Amino acid sequence: MMELDELKNAWTALDGKLQKNEKLNERLVKEMLEKKSNKSLSRLLNFEFFGIIVMLLIIPLVAWMWGQPPLKNALSPKILFTVVVIHAMGVIIFQGKRVLELMKFDFSNEVKTNVELINRFIIRIKKEKQISFFVLMPIYYLLCIFTYYELNANLSLWMFLVIAFIIGILGTYWQYKRVYDKNIQSIKNSLEELKELEEE
Repeated sequence: MMELDELKNAWTALDGKLQKNEKLNERLVKEMLEKKSNKSLSRLLNFEFFGIIVMLLIIPLVAWMWGQPPLKNALSPKILFTVVVIHAMGVIIFQGKRVLELMKFDFSNEVKTNVELINRFIIRIKKEKQISFFVLMPIYYLLCIFTYYELNANLSLWMFLVIAFIIGILGTYWQYKRVYDKNIQSIKNSLEELKELEEE
């Protein structure tokens, strides 16, 4: 009878240790996932701040170019510069909104709240991606072509424009694929794993 009691006590102690280890492992996994998400979140925030700074620098540069010969007497460059300034101001506003959205992420909140935030952010980025490729790029490229035509640009400048077009497309694709898609997916995956841990 004594041996049976000792066995029960040993089993209870072992079970207690296993439960403690399980809770410790769960906490470590949560911390790791939160750290991973915070890293991706920081990358997105840094990129947004960088974008805002670039746009703030573009506006005075365009204002300076506005009055430079032979651009000051041509219509197409003025239309192009106006579009650039309006676009830059729009980007500053939208990127500011994205910064505020990203700053709402708090891993002390419920996972459900953060999942809703990331899903809304995904929809926003998807829409912006479509606008960039199918609206903004064609407008810019057409305005650049009209500007070059009006200014009677030489062959080397036309070649430069073609290269700039290609770099613009590849750069935009890289921006969305490597910066946004990659980091958003990392956050989403971590949140899904955290949700699974909560449900267990």
